[in-house]
Amino acid sequence: MSPYAPSDFAATNLAIFRGQDPGRILWQPRLEFWYNVNHKRGTLPAHLKDATLLDLYDYCHASVRYFVNPLRHEFHDIEVRVDWPDEKSRRVVYETPVGRLQEVVHYDAWDLSAYHSEYRLKTAADFRVYEYMLQHETWRWDQEAYEQQIAAVGGRGAPQFYFRRSPVQGLFIENMGFEPTIYLMADQPAVIEQYCEIAAAADDALYDVLCAAPIDILNFGENIDHHMDPLIHESPFDGIEAATPIPQGDVTIDEIKAALGDKILLDGIPAVYFLPMYPLEELIDCTRRLVELFHPRLVLGISDEIPPDGDIERVRLIGELVQTW
Repeated sequence: MSPYAPSDFAATNLAIFRGQDPGRILWQPRLEFWYNVNHKRGTLPAHLKDATLLDLYDYCHASVRYFVNPLRHEFHDIEVRVDWPDEKSRRVVYETPVGRLQEVVHYDAWDLSAYHSEYRLKTAADFRVYEYMLQHETWRWDQEAYEQQIAAVGGRGAPQFYFRRSPVQGLFIENMGFEPTIYLMADQPAVIEQYCEIAAAADDALYDVLCAAPIDILNFGENIDHHMDPLIHESPFDGIEAATPIPQGDVTIDEIKAALGDKILLDGIPAVYFLPMYPLEELIDCTRRLVELFHPRLVLGISDEIPPDGDIERVRLIGELVQTW
């Protein structure tokens, strides 16, 4: 049994972000995708077939990272309609006084992740509609839901979440797609500049809500930052999540440490090490090196998540080992 109760994890998590030595190693892998896929396809191990997600975290001696979602978003003077053209495609239509936008996302076999098969922004003319939407939205903090979500997890981690991406990154990933955005930047830069000005003002309203909220940790989930990584140590951010060393990524653990300096590393263990094709000794050696270089500025986890076919017993093993280091 763990010498620590799961309710200790939240305090440990916060201590790390406050620059304190928590006196232990916090093991915080993200297990949601592994659990949900295996639960849906009926491939949970026999001894875990009746386990809840929180049971799985406890089994692995692990802290929970993402479990709150207290932001509430509303449009005004905009009609939003949702339908399903087929069992895997979700269509959203936005009707505004200045025009109409439509997007379609296609879900995977397990209905757990999706990609855009149709973006809401297709031409420069569509930006007028999207800008209207940004100018007619509001954000609020749902304190009651926040408290309920914290209570449900019972101290297994400090509340934290990510939110809307910055304006240009949002175009690349969510609203227009990478290539169309690049072409529009080159062909009609004034359209992009005006959009960024309006989107930044809309984000300011979101940030006002976040700054007033009773939460200590926020994740700027931009997801693509390779060009910025050499400057991370100069930034005001406390840490970086899911930096991935070789053999899965393209940098060594030592190079990550040199780039981050005294900033916190969240995760760090390549997800492939939880697949049976990789020797267990490589997983243990990698984990030990991360602890040596980063602790106490470390929230140990998996970069990015354990694959559905990963060995959950390896996750549990790391949870057991770090209690003895």
